[in-house]
Amino acid sequence: MAVGHVWASPSEEGAGGIAVYGPVLNRGGKSARLVGASSPLAEDVGFRISKDGEINWLEFIELRPNKPVSLAAWREHIWLSGIRDSIEQGDSFELILDFGDAGKLPVKVIIEEEGGH
Repeated sequence: MAVGHVWASPSEEGAGGIAVYGPVLNRGGKSARLVGASSPLAEDVGFRISKDGEINWLEFIELRPNKPVSLAAWREHIWLSGIRDSIEQGDSFELILDFGDAGKLPVKVIIEEEGGH
């Protein structure tokens, strides 16, 4: 698995959590799944998609071989809730991505404004 620049916008009052975005590439020869994630910053981490104003929760994110997936606001992304510390622009935190049989991968999430992407 290859993971590019992973980022999140500063948390907004009343949002209930923060979304995490970034590119993921399955460099293996068969399909894999992002089946979980965890962070010391959050009580709960899940996957969701927001479409036409409706939020749906996902059990996993499918990763086909050599087809990059961009975790983004308009498609699948990671959602952290129960944030334990205040976070502001410029801060960072660890997120551990769980790819099931393909293993776990720690990544650094940087808090930055969306306008930079």
